[in-house]
Amino acid sequence: MVIFLCEYITAIGTSPHHPLFHEGSLMLRAVLSDLIRATAIQPLDIILCCHRHYAQTITPHHAIRIIPIPANTQDKDGFPSPWHTALQEADIVIPIAPEHKDILYRLTHMVEQNHIPLLTSASSAIAIASSKTKTTRHLLAHHMHAPPIIDMRTSTTSPHTHDEETRYCLKPDDGVGCLESFMAQGYTQLKTMRTDYPSHIVTLWVEGKSYSLTTLCAYGKAQLITCNRQHIHIDKETHAITLEKIDVGIPCHPQQWQRYQRLADNIAQCMPTLYGFVGIDIIDHDRQCVITDINPRITTSYMGLRHIVHHNPCDWLLTLHRTGTLASSYPRPHSTYTIRLKDHAHPPSHTPS
Repeated sequence: MVIFLCEYITAIGTSPHHPLFHEGSLMLRAVLSDLIRATAIQPLDIILCCHRHYAQTITPHHAIRIIPIPANTQDKDGFPSPWHTALQEADIVIPIAPEHKDILYRLTHMVEQNHIPLLTSASSAIAIASSKTKTTRHLLAHHMHAPPIIDMRTSTTSPHTHDEETRYCLKPDDGVGCLESFMAQGYTQLKTMRTDYPSHIVTLWVEGKSYSLTTLCAYGKAQLITCNRQHIHIDKETHAITLEKIDVGIPCHPQQWQRYQRLADNIAQCMPTLYGFVGIDIIDHDRQCVITDINPRITTSYMGLRHIVHHNPCDWLLTLHRTGTLASSYPRPHSTYTIRLKDHAHPPSHTPS
């Protein structure tokens, strides 16, 4: 079976100094390493399309065929032209791409148009999850907790108009992670920030602990794989929000795990075309979970999985593709793995779960 592992950031020649390059490279290498060792489907031939400079950093392996991408070889949609060659040979595609500017949506739609199975969510789910506004409306319509978006055009009638104690969050509607996201203290500061970022959406700031949930989804069902603690930093001068590190696979009390499993179930039911690995960002405050984002794809937390479970996560994904069903349960983490997004991943902390 031929798998096209299609990672966007490393394919288009993104500068290593770009904030998304590090995460894109981490995800690509983690999935690639797991695919090489996968046993659920054999044999596997892996096609990798990378920018020619990045391709030189990939360790050769008999299961990997690298197609280097020269500069300035983009199609009309902005995708590298060699991708079309890879699609013609692929039996399965695993895309890794940001939702920003509908990149992930357009990529999955292109694969669907070529009638090739995707080991990720369908474009119909990505169309919702790529927009914070659409995601919020969808969740609220299904009676789930999400921070309502404030319409600044009618803010003169808002109860927060002259409130300098209220905190707000500004972020791009199609943002990736915390990029270009800010916290504003009071309405005056909010209005000042809005002059620099007029297209950003605005929500009330949600107090509580920040987590991401790694899940496997298929056909309206979900299985919680890990709960991950997100460590957020707010710059005192710029008020920019930064995700500094992720503790993947933190210990959870049984009641906490059950709450998060129910949340994942509800999301999968209201977005039944979520498929494969899906990340759910939440704020947990007094046992109430507020959903801040849904990532309909493999996320950065994935790279910690192989270090904290005694199984290959890609085998789970390939088995799902082969059988069409999720397992009744998956192994719980036996330790915690810390991913530092500004430098490198550290070894497991061996915290028992």
